Amino acid sequence: MSDRQPKDSLPELIKNLWLPVAAFLGAVTLAYNFYKMWQGDQATVTMFLASGGLLVLVIILAWVGFKMNIKRTPGWPVGTFMVEKIPVYSVPQRRASQIALLLIFMGAVMGGGAFVKQRQIRENQLVVLIATFEGPEDVYGLRNQIIESLNDDFSSNPTIEILTVRDIITPDQGTPAARALGERYLADLVIWGWYRPTQNPSITLHVENLSPQFAEIAQSSTYRPPVTLADLESFAIQQQLGGETSALINCIAGLIQYQAKNFSAALPFLDKSLATLEKSTIPFITNQSLIYFYRGNVYYLQKQYDQTVGDLTKAIDLDPQFVIAYSNRGVAYSELKQYDQAIADFSKAIQLAPQYASAYDNRGLVYNELEQYDQALADFNTAIQLNPLGVNAYNDRGITYHDLKQYDQAIADYSMAIQLDPQYLQAYNNRGLVYYDLEQYDQAIADYTQAIQLDPEYSTAYNNRGNIYDDLGQYEQAIADYSMAIQLDPRDAAAYYNRGNTYYDLKQYDQALADFTMAIQVDPQYSAAFTNRGLVYDDLKQYDQAIADFTMAIQLDPQNAFAYNDRGATYTDLGQHDLAIADFTKAIQLDPQYAHAYYNRAYSHLLLKQYDQAIADYTLAIQVSPQYADAYNNRGAAYDDLEQYDLAIADYTRAIQLEPQGASAYYNRGNSYVAIKQYDLAIADFTRTVQFDPQYALAYNNRGTIYDNLKQYDQAIADYTQAIQVDPQLVIAYSNRGMAYTKLKQYDLAVADFTKAIQLYPQDAMTYYLRGQAYQVLGRTAEAEADMQKYRELTGQ
Repeated sequence: MSDRQPKDSLPELIKNLWLPVAAFLGAVTLAYNFYKMWQGDQATVTMFLASGGLLVLVIILAWVGFKMNIKRTPGWPVGTFMVEKIPVYSVPQRRASQIALLLIFMGAVMGGGAFVKQRQIRENQLVVLIATFEGPEDVYGLRNQIIESLNDDFSSNPTIEILTVRDIITPDQGTPAARALGERYLADLVIWGWYRPTQNPSITLHVENLSPQFAEIAQSSTYRPPVTLADLESFAIQQQLGGETSALINCIAGLIQYQAKNFSAALPFLDKSLATLEKSTIPFITNQSLIYFYRGNVYYLQKQYDQTVGDLTKAIDLDPQFVIAYSNRGVAYSELKQYDQAIADFSKAIQLAPQYASAYDNRGLVYNELEQYDQALADFNTAIQLNPLGVNAYNDRGITYHDLKQYDQAIADYSMAIQLDPQYLQAYNNRGLVYYDLEQYDQAIADYTQAIQLDPEYSTAYNNRGNIYDDLGQYEQAIADYSMAIQLDPRDAAAYYNRGNTYYDLKQYDQALADFTMAIQVDPQYSAAFTNRGLVYDDLKQYDQAIADFTMAIQLDPQNAFAYNDRGATYTDLGQHDLAIADFTKAIQLDPQYAHAYYNRAYSHLLLKQYDQAIADYTLAIQVSPQYADAYNNRGAAYDDLEQYDLAIADYTRAIQLEPQGASAYYNRGNSYVAIKQYDLAIADFTRTVQFDPQYALAYNNRGTIYDNLKQYDQAIADYTQAIQVDPQLVIAYSNRGMAYTKLKQYDLAVADFTKAIQLYPQDAMTYYLRGQAYQVLGRTAEAEADMQKYRELTGQ
């Protein structure tokens, strides 16, 4: 007997129905889950559906465009077949499908490129995403007001993008959902929240910070501003929160520009942020001290030190424990030369953070400025102990050692800084300065060159290298370096000043004037630039302008001994010797070691025939500077005027020992030998004079006079002729040659020379007398009588 169940039994029915029922339930479940997923992430689901639909379309088009049927026909030899591919669809259908596929491919490439470009743009922007607020937005418009405020402030700014989405983030979803939403749109900030219009309304706003570069802002912040229903209904709270949000974005935008070192661009953002926050009663940004801190730093970098102090003071008022704000304010006070306040700030920073090495380092720099070198070294040593790898402290201690002229220690510190940081430009530059002071010019040039190689835009190194080339007389290289420094920093007054000095040395006075004037325009307080421009005017014999510049230099810097000395020299040129002596005396009071001021005052006394005072000042100049050859030479001239020829010759001889090629000293000593009738020695000295200076016309003339006295008239005439060739305006040479021709009875030549002398100096009575005598010998009586009459008129005889 069979044990099978009948086909219409219940078990058989269940067996046959469970698969369709399971399939139906699975489909319903899938549809429900898909719907829920669409509700939670519509964009992803929509993209998924669109991508799926596009994929199906591509498959269909590919099928129509490339589908082939295979046709096999018997071939030869027997048992083989020929295979032929035959398109399934017609040619127009296939071409249309292929064109559609090509368009889809091109669209995909272009769309992908646009997508990538958009992501790149957003990566370089500050992207603010605002979700839809949960609440009666259609009545109170809180979110709309925030969006409107942001658009008003930033819609024209390409660096900031405000995105709005319809997504609502509920309290249950919270921060994770908000951050996921922000990541999808590459947002830096996500603003979301909700509000309830009850009698005591509850407003909750969240700000999610997704960008790691905004470390000053919390990753997730919640704001619940106190509010009344009346505030909500009057839209007062909406406007205030809109302004607060705008202030937050301005703050962040300012920080972005600050971090990118676009300081001029950062300032307007920070200004707007603080302008709103200073009037706000809602603590939307709780750490406002940071904004003042960063704006203060921007002011510092723009050299607006008073504003720096103001902002950092506000930062400290808001946060009295703000250590770095004290330190930075101390740096600003240092720039303002308010050293007591600077030291107080650095000391406060140290009190709050005893391990803060930079504060010790900065305080050491102030002590160095005050020439309190022991305290400076103590602070630098502490900074190095706290941070042995701190390159700044080594560099700064090197500065103090340099100021103390402890050059070996300075070089050691700069070298250590370079060893710790081979890219440390300032250390190379500063070590170059030490080598410069040691006159080790090759090493100095090497250091400046290395600094320039590390940073081709390091203008200071070009300027300093130019100084060395100038000292070496390599003026073209010096000008090239100064010009590069100016090109890199058109506000570098020192580079203009230094290039002006080089042009002055080259006697290119127009360029020198232009550079000194530019230095003054850049820095109207640049006393030395006024002084040196005055020197140019003096050389150009524009004495009024020279005195005006020296006077301005003195007004700007009453301790500028050089300006007093140089103004005194101009007064000397003008023959105003009392004013000159007063200025030289003031220069000496300011700098008792100023040898050139003693020398110049002595020269004024010499011109006034105050020989004792002149000799006293020359002696002081020699005491200050024992190698001062010109002072010996001029003191010799004073002794010469006093007819103390032995002392004069001794001084000239010492000047020659110091400067063996000093033509003036040989000339002066030759004159003293003439006075004591040691003609051979005089001729030897005049000969040396013209050897070292072939343009020294008076030396030829005076040697000619000796030959004349020795009755060696041919040699005398040769020397007078050479003197005239060198200086065609030298009257005495014509007169002397005329007398020599007279002694040789060459009266026509004598008359010609006397006539030339009279043309050059019509007031010389003796020349008329001599020419009259020559005319008398030549029998030209009328001319002779006319000359004698002129002689009598000029002499009163």
